[in-house]
Amino acid sequence: MPIFIGALLIVATGLGVLVYRTLLHRLDVRYGRSCANHFNHHQLGLTMAANDHPDQILLATNDARAALLILDPQFDHPPGWLTNSGSACPESFIRDGSFGYVYVGDDLILGDVVDRGILILFCANENHRGSWDVARGCFTKDGFTSTSNAGLIAELERAVSRGQSGEVAYSERAMKVLHSELEKRRKPVR
Repeated sequence: MPIFIGALLIVATGLGVLVYRTLLHRLDVRYGRSCANHFNHHQLGLTMAANDHPDQILLATNDARAALLILDPQFDHPPGWLTNSGSACPESFIRDGSFGYVYVGDDLILGDVVDRGILILFCANENHRGSWDVARGCFTKDGFTSTSNAGLIAELERAVSRGQSGEVAYSERAMKVLHSELEKRRKPVR
């Protein structure tokens, strides 16, 4: 009888681990899809703002919410939307109530950002590093880009290269952020 109970405990533990991993994976998938959906709303808002105000100079800030709100009050529709979970990366919002998207558009011209496919907004390294290599946002000429971590590394490398060559006039702060996020993403997940 003790051998049977021991075997049963081993099987139950194995099943418990399997169920736990499955639940974590599903949660990662849900967060990733939700993040992509929220980012898509920001992409559409940026494109609409660029159509209405192509000469708008983007705010120099590290606060992505503030940058979006300055562009067009419609970004906060309905009122308070930019401060709730419906506009943020879910992982960041659940973890610490933050927006979760990194903004590097300091002093760039909105029309150029859209026309030339300049990366100005993407999901932070701290997010989507779980069991599923999920979609992360990129602002590119062709619109929302759904990428893996490797894809976002390539986008960040391209942005750094464009900044270093002078093709894109990223601010000093933006270049530091791009380098930092790129290095963090190159490190393997723990």
